[in-house]
Amino acid sequence: MCRKNKHLAPTEPGVFRKTPGFYKHLAPLGPKPYHPQFHFTDNFEIATAAFFAGSRLKKDEGSKTALLERRKHLKASLPQSTRPKEIVMRKKETFISWKRISLALIVTAMMTTLLIGTSAQSIQKNDQGGSSEGAQHKLQGTWNVTLRFPVCSATCGCPGGVPNLPIPTLNTYLKDETMLVALGGSLFSGPGHGSWERIDHNQFNAHFKFFLFNAAGMLRGSEEVKKNILLTGPDTFEATSTFDVFDTAGNITSQGCIINETATRFE
Repeated sequence: MCRKNKHLAPTEPGVFRKTPGFYKHLAPLGPKPYHPQFHFTDNFEIATAAFFAGSRLKKDEGSKTALLERRKHLKASLPQSTRPKEIVMRKKETFISWKRISLALIVTAMMTTLLIGTSAQSIQKNDQGGSSEGAQHKLQGTWNVTLRFPVCSATCGCPGGVPNLPIPTLNTYLKDETMLVALGGSLFSGPGHGSWERIDHNQFNAHFKFFLFNAAGMLRGSEEVKKNILLTGPDTFEATSTFDVFDTAGNITSQGCIINETATRFE
């Protein structure tokens, strides 16, 4: 029959009085659970079992520690070539994967650079008229332009007062989409300055302005012209323009007057 330890004397249920070598109180956990390994009938048997169990535990722990230390020492002393094959193969596969990724990135960068260079050369070639298609639809350059005013009236005047009288001018279309105009039909018109843009493969819009002077050389107003240009060949175009006339205060005196134009490239 199992007897309780004589060093622990219960004072009330679940609480034990302190005796030499033990704590003053134990938690009120109720009766101690039964364990067959420590089911002894005598304190001497308990002490003997505890001594041998502790010795065996220390021996086991010492053997385990020594074994781990020896394994660690052997692993550190092994050369690279004698390490386990799994570790070597894993590192080799990782190196090959990174090598493939690096090669793929290099090839992608080279292809991107090649495509960008080819596109830039194609755009530059078309802009400079290097191909037949680019030359066919190129507006840049200087043109001999002939103006004709189909209507002459009090609101829409025309040079000489005669309809469809050919008036020579020069138009220069620059690469930065600006333009210059020199009018040859009157001494009372200044040079024109403006801009142009492509709206279709062979269609363009242009807008420019020049000043008007009276016979005494005094400023009397300005004129703004809007043009719709259609390239009919590599060296010819036709255009329909409308112009508005302004006085010196900026008020419109004539609006929506029409001009018909034909042009050939100046070379």
